[in-house]
Amino acid sequence: MIRIMLFFISLQAASAFAVEIAPRITDREIVESLAELRAGQKTLEEKMDLRFTAMQEQIDQQLCCC
Repeated sequence: MIRIMLFFISLQAASAFAVEIAPRITDREIVESLAELRAGQKTLEEKMDLRFTAMQEQIDQQLCCC
């Protein structure tokens, strides 16, 4: 019984050493990442607007030609 308890205690102790400490991120890095995300989102929105406009034009042409 004692051997089993010691085995489980050793497993728990080993898992504690497996935790990896993440490097700290600075406020500047957060702001820069946020700026990049916003720029990417703006680009995606512009592309979606262009596609939506193109689809509307196609629909309008199909309706006018019939």
